[in-house]
Parts: sequence; C-alpha cells; structure tokens
Amino acid sequence: MSQYDEEGLAGLDAQLGRDGPRSRVPVNRGSVRPGGGRRAGAWWVLATAVVALPTGLVLPHGLLVATGLVLLGIAASLLDPYRPPGGRGRSPGR
Repeated sequence: MSQYDEEGLAGLDAQLGRDGPRSRVPVNRGSVRPGGGRRAGAWWVLATAVVALPTGLVLPHGLLVATGLVLLGIAASLLDPYRPPGGRGRSPGR
C-alpha cells in the first residue's frame, strides 16, 4: 500500500472508532433493572406465542396458529439485541 492509502485507512479507522455503534451506548445504566427486567413484556409475548402455536396445531384451529405466528414475530422484534432503547426511531438498515 502506498502511504496515501495508509493515511486514508488510519483516518477511516479513527472515524469508525469515534462514530461506531458502541459509541452511542449510554454510560449510565443504573436505571435498568438487572436481569433483563425491561423486556419482561417481550418474554410474556413469547410465552403466549409458544403456548398458542402448538395448541393451534393440535386442535386444528387456523386462527390460533396465525395468532401464534404473529406473536412469535412480535416477540422476535421486541427481543432484538440491536433494537434502539425506547423502541423508536429508524432501524439501522434503513
């Protein structure tokens, strides 16, 4: 590599280190309850989906199967580790 390329890469590396996704993590995490308490609702949605989907499959009931699938999708969205705090705003891929 030429010296110009190395300087450009060093500048890019410094910018990524400064503007990376971990730089936006709040330092004060004292307001969050230990043990993942802020996602308790998501775990309840997941538990309901896990009960509804097999029940709808055992008792051939299409509405219950559809409800289980929709709830699984909602729970997966709520339990996303890369979701911004507060659940508002644009997703990183858009």
